[in-house]
Amino acid sequence: MRPALGNWVRAYRQKHAGDEPPLQLSERARLRELERRNRELEMENAFLKKAAAYFAAGASVSEEYEFIDAQYADTPPVAGCSRDHAHVQVAGSIEVRVL
Repeated sequence: MRPALGNWVRAYRQKHAGDEPPLQLSERARLRELERRNRELEMENAFLKKAAAYFAAGASVSEEYEFIDAQYADTPPVAGCSRDHAHVQVAGSIEVRVL
């Protein structure tokens, strides 16, 4: 049986790991920023999936606010936002205001 393409790529990368130059300072900073943005998008996506499933079930307004508060409690704090008045922009288009 022939190895899959992924196995060939993995073997090549392991064999030639030292051939690539290390990342420059600006490239490392860009990589960190992209990783941070990816984490944010994953959290937003998870929230939207939970919210869509919850709200599709026909929750009352008070249950919707309880859901939002519970999700807020599970979210790490964001610099510059307070619990009393925080704006969360989701997926670049929807803004949820938590008061």
